[in-house]
Amino acid sequence: TPAGKQIKMKGQLKGIRNLYVAGQWTNSPGGLPVAVASGKFAVQRILKKQKRNTEI
Repeated sequence: TPAGKQIKMKGQLKGIRNLYVAGQWTNSPGGLPVAVASGKFAVQRILKKQKRNTEI
């Protein structure tokens, strides 16, 4: 809602290794474009950790 707070997740949970979070509600306001972007960012984090090319 317009009165709601904007929430942004970092895409990882502390204390759980190798877990990357992606989806439509990981950032406000949510929806398909946010889901696509968060999936891309999750893949980039994984590739960076593996020291591979992060260009997608």
